[in-house]
Amino acid sequence: MEHQPAGTDIQQRGIVITTRQTQEASTMARSNASGRSGLAAVAGGIVLVAIGAWLITPAPDPWIGAAGTLLGGAWQLAMALLAAGAVGLHVRQARRAGLVGVAGLAITCLGLGMGFVGVGGMGLPGIQAAGDAAAWLWPCVALGAFAVLPIGMLLIGAAMVRAKVVPVGVALIFIAGALVLALAWLVPADPYVTSPLALSLLGACWIVAGAVLWRDSRRAISRTTPATA
Repeated sequence: MEHQPAGTDIQQRGIVITTRQTQEASTMARSNASGRSGLAAVAGGIVLVAIGAWLITPAPDPWIGAAGTLLGGAWQLAMALLAAGAVGLHVRQARRAGLVGVAGLAITCLGLGMGFVGVGGMGLPGIQAAGDAAAWLWPCVALGAFAVLPIGMLLIGAAMVRAKVVPVGVALIFIAGALVLALAWLVPADPYVTSPLALSLLGACWIVAGAVLWRDSRRAISRTTPATA
């Protein structure tokens, strides 16, 4: 019976160990990225809740003057953070979510991008003096985000249910947030009441989803770390 040389056996063990370490390092990197995306979603949600609380307080048009500049900057920050969170959610469940997840990510990012660009355009110098068409273009783009974003969030929620990577309760909260956001702009009511409330509820949904994403990433890292020690 032939015996493999000791050197060959040691080399094979080294290859196995190296492969395992590479896989663990890759898992750690994905988990860290997922955790950062979760924190981005939480931060974006907190900013949305703050904006909703600001808009519901009795005041003149909050989008005018220095307050409007600060509010617009906060809004754009929220859109950027939520986009990062949406990418993290998709990566977390990409293997099981299928085309529904891809479509949800694309449409959600489109809606968030419209919100970012629209509010940014509203703050351009001289936009109000540029004529009716220019003055109404950017607000229409920003408001269009509220028609697009709920569709993307509904698809992401459906992908969550399909992938079964996050608790179903989180998916249902996400879907409920999308429906509330859509109804707030479709049902005739006082926009100075319904819109801020919808934004606050929307922010709360992203906070929950981001917190779960961050928690899962910490758990994945804790399972991997002892093996790499």
